[in-house]
Amino acid sequence: MKKTEIRVRFAPSPTGFMHIGNARTALYNFLFVRNKKGKFILRVEDTDVDRSTKESTDVIFSSLHFLGIDWDEGPYFQSERLDIYHEYAHKLLLSGQAYKCYCSPEEIEDRKRKLKEKGRVFKYDRYCLKLNGEELDKVKDRPFAIRFLVPYEKIYFHDLIRGDITFQGEEIEDFVLLRGDRTPTYNFACVVDDYLLNITHVIRGEDHIPNTPKQVLVYKALGWEVPLLAHLPMILGPDHIKLSKRHGATSVEAYREMGYLPSALANYLALLGASFEPDREVYNMEELIRFFSLDRVSKKAAVFDPEKLKWMNKEHLKIMGEEEIASLLELRGFPGKEYSRAVDRTYLLKVLKLIKERLTLLDDIKKEFSYFFQAPTSYDPIGLENYKNERIRKELNLLVEVLNELEEFTAPFLEDTLRRYAESRDLKARELIHPIRLALTGKTVSPGLFEMMEILGKEETILRIRLFI
Repeated sequence: MKKTEIRVRFAPSPTGFMHIGNARTALYNFLFVRNKKGKFILRVEDTDVDRSTKESTDVIFSSLHFLGIDWDEGPYFQSERLDIYHEYAHKLLLSGQAYKCYCSPEEIEDRKRKLKEKGRVFKYDRYCLKLNGEELDKVKDRPFAIRFLVPYEKIYFHDLIRGDITFQGEEIEDFVLLRGDRTPTYNFACVVDDYLLNITHVIRGEDHIPNTPKQVLVYKALGWEVPLLAHLPMILGPDHIKLSKRHGATSVEAYREMGYLPSALANYLALLGASFEPDREVYNMEELIRFFSLDRVSKKAAVFDPEKLKWMNKEHLKIMGEEEIASLLELRGFPGKEYSRAVDRTYLLKVLKLIKERLTLLDDIKKEFSYFFQAPTSYDPIGLENYKNERIRKELNLLVEVLNELEEFTAPFLEDTLRRYAESRDLKARELIHPIRLALTGKTVSPGLFEMMEILGKEETILRIRLFI
């Protein structure tokens, strides 16, 4: 491997769905490294045995694929690398930069409780570092953790987004490297893995800033160079509180199920904390890769706006071809067996050509435009009240006879026929157009009536008007 090769990693914990915040982190790493022609590494941090599941791992992989994010190496699983972490923890023990801690979790919790009662915050007091002689003999057969011996000095690092950041060593407790069950902690395992996988840039959320000084200390203790660091701004909900389940859907899978396009979701996430060209918001993946750089990322928190995401999805649907939308719908199992009329690809493409610019989500086709696939089973009550009279019934009966005689059933010819018929009956065209729309769709608003009649066809159009009568 060339030393100049840019290498980044995305390292999720498989303990649930892919949260929007994690998805943006993965996307920014992907855009950055593809722009630099480097390598994207996927690592699964699954050392939390109680919470990590294969189902969550599969969902994370699926969410990445959905967003168009692929990887060049991995996935590496931390649970398969335990011997490596043991080796480096032992090195730190031998060098005197770490020590064995025999305090049980229960003992630690008891000390925390007692200090809390006195209004003080617990910080590990190096109790086990001071053990010797008889005291050590009493505990040496107990399970032990390995703690890092934090030097009381200034710890600083440069953040590519935020500039120089400094911490005081005195404020950091001697943190655990290996737990009593021999599993590594996050702050230790990620340092070892990032070094061994030759990671050059660590791009992650700003919630990791408090972890960074601990990791910098481990790098220095092992004699390793710290990778370049960039901490991304938080994502807030519309109420400017950290995005969470109380704001509604927060996972990639949830938005996928609702009918959002991967291109729209990736586009929206890319703009949550970064800006590209002025007066432009709609981009495809190739353009996002071309424009992305860390100096375009803001320090300010980004606000997740569900309505803006809907708008973005609508814009992406507008620029997609009908064939592509049809393929996505078919992948989602549409049209299903619940519809009364058989729907082939040709018919679906005709419908999409007419309604594409009215779609916001993929599933709108069955929620808002189901009348293209089955006759309405109910009618808008206000519309029904307006047109439920003998005069309309009579005119629709006569119009059906006219339609039945037609040999051509195209939108222009249908419009001309209806307007001429209305004129011959001393009616305004809208007096027929509105009840026919209601008869065909059950709604008072729809795409162009005559285009719709052409798509439905002569037989279906007449059948629905008769059912309405």
